[in-house]
Amino acid sequence: MQAEMCGIALALGPNDACYIPLSHKQSGDGSGLFAAGLAPDQINASDALDALRPLLESRGILKIGFNIKFNAVMFAQAGITIRNHDDAQLMSYALDAGRNAHGLDALRLNVARSRHHELRRVDRQRQGQAHLRSGRDRQGDGRIRPRTPM
Repeated sequence: MQAEMCGIALALGPNDACYIPLSHKQSGDGSGLFAAGLAPDQINASDALDALRPLLESRGILKIGFNIKFNAVMFAQAGITIRNHDDAQLMSYALDAGRNAHGLDALRLNVARSRHHELRRVDRQRQGQAHLRSGRDRQGDGRIRPRTPM
């Protein structure tokens, strides 16, 4: 593999994430695309990897990623073996292999669509309960009947 690790994104939970820039390059000076060298404020890759090694190699900490097989190869090139991990892309394929896309954008849209449908269902349910409380579904015999769903 000829890729180079340029940074590492980590998240511990919602709104608790960071990005570690390792080897972002500056635009070239005309002699080459990245001839100007590293961008400012990069963190030394070996220092960052040494600090992360216990976390990444721990069997007691679950690491969840996307396309983690690629990341595992990148870390292996740096001498780190990722242990105890799950891959959201692989899970997507295992749960719904017939879907034509398992990329991050497709999964995000699928989750958003599912959430939207769930919110609409809850909203329809609440509207039905409001009609029951208001007595709008009385049919002259004093009994309240639920509205049929749309």
